[in-house]
Amino acid sequence: MLTFERRAAATVLEAFAPFQEPALAVRPGEVDWSRAFESMARASSPLAAFGLRAALWIALASPLLVFGSLRSFRSLEPARRSEVIERLLVHRFYIVRELALYLKLTACMAIFSSPAVRARSNYDRRPELAARPKSDPPESGSPEPDRRRLPVAAAGGVL
Repeated sequence: MLTFERRAAATVLEAFAPFQEPALAVRPGEVDWSRAFESMARASSPLAAFGLRAALWIALASPLLVFGSLRSFRSLEPARRSEVIERLLVHRFYIVRELALYLKLTACMAIFSSPAVRARSNYDRRPELAARPKSDPPESGSPEPDRRRLPVAAAGGVL
């Protein structure tokens, strides 16, 4: 992967999660976007890795494709970058939408790989802390239904 692509990957993936004040928002410097992009490309099949790089290049050309502007993606303000990405996700051409979705998946994996984000979301909490004591059974004497299982229809399908 080219050095230019590493920097560009960080800029593009960051547009999926612009910094905001809520507690779960990704904070600047918290996610290694380019490492996640490279890791995803390395772990992919050759065709999928090509698709990921093609998605990156489409995102980089998106100011021209979406707004008709000759500005580079990196020169856009963060809010404008996010707007461009949103438009790619609903683009009229299926291939553009899917490649943008592939980038979004890569951004999600990058966010999920950040220990700080997982700590704030309480994702890695211990299961024993999440368990809650069962309430007393209803007055009718019938046991409380197990809410962790999906109800199953008579024919064996899920309702």
